[in-house]
Amino acid sequence: KILKEFALSREDKIQEKINQAWIEKGINLRRDDRAAESLQCFDNVLLTDKKNARALKNKGLSYQKLSLFHKAIDCYKDASDIVGKDIRLLNEIGYCYCVRQVADYDAAIPYFKQVLDIDKKNLIALNNLGLCYKEKEKYTIALAHFKRASELEIDDYADRHMLDIYYVDMMDDKAALDIANKLIKNGNTGYFAYFVAGTILSQTKKDEAIPLLKKSL
Repeated sequence: KILKEFALSREDKIQEKINQAWIEKGINLRRDDRAAESLQCFDNVLLTDKKNARALKNKGLSYQKLSLFHKAIDCYKDASDIVGKDIRLLNEIGYCYCVRQVADYDAAIPYFKQVLDIDKKNLIALNNLGLCYKEKEKYTIALAHFKRASELEIDDYADRHMLDIYYVDMMDDKAALDIANKLIKNGNTGYFAYFVAGTILSQTKKDEAIPLLKKSL
């Protein structure tokens, strides 16, 4: 009996090493822009270990790279069933629901909220929730998430989305000008902040507006 158990343990260890090798090969293929080929590597693992969460996650990443988002979601959900609530998996599921080809924002929102239940300062979830609510035209809720993200992040991603909401969607010139000025002051902006600031100021302060509008060209 002891010899039999030892033999099984040895076989399991050998199979585990084989599976790890397949996973690494699949990851390398995906990195080389051969995502379609990488899928077979992960399938080889799942043939012997249906609950291999790493294989499922990487299979999902390959499907995602191939823009097969529904298949990616299925893989991520299967992996999540095995490992439980994992921030990376929850964010990936939410993201796949958000892409234009799927655009199911109602389905995405609960996954990003689950991330924030685990990590209230998760920038990916905060920004993506902002985007979801922006697409649903719930601008006040979108702004609340972008503002939280803006307080935490070092770049201007959330601020740029807030500028778009204030100026284009809500037509709140005062709030838009404040955000535009913040972006310009930080020096991490494109033409749009200069355009917004210049356009708004052109109504009352033309001398200040002209240099800004020139920078927006």
